[in-house]
Amino acid sequence: MYIHIDAIGSLLGAILVTVFAMYSILYLRVYGRNTGVLSFFVIQISFFLFLTGYSFYVSSFTPSVVLFWTKICYFGAVTTIAGAYRFTESFSEHKNKNKRLLFDTLTLIFSVLIF
Repeated sequence: MYIHIDAIGSLLGAILVTVFAMYSILYLRVYGRNTGVLSFFVIQISFFLFLTGYSFYVSSFTPSVVLFWTKICYFGAVTTIAGAYRFTESFSEHKNKNKRLLFDTLTLIFSVLIF
């Protein structure tokens, strides 16, 4: 498989995000469920999808493979929005169910439109 020079940075970023995600899983297993760490883990998965999708779509040659990895990349970008809101909300004293529902609905709509 050919890796384009522009994809190396994002591929290294995806590897780094994977290391942080494994640390988060270990933390959750040892110390129990924590909403802040769990929402941070969701952001890490979203970043991983975005960075991996970008790396492979830049390195792909056939249009169908490029389209597939572009969809994965966009899905990671869209899910980051809801994950970031939930992460921020987990440390905030002001929890708003309407905003959470709005972000979750927008994420679902955009995800359906992507695929």
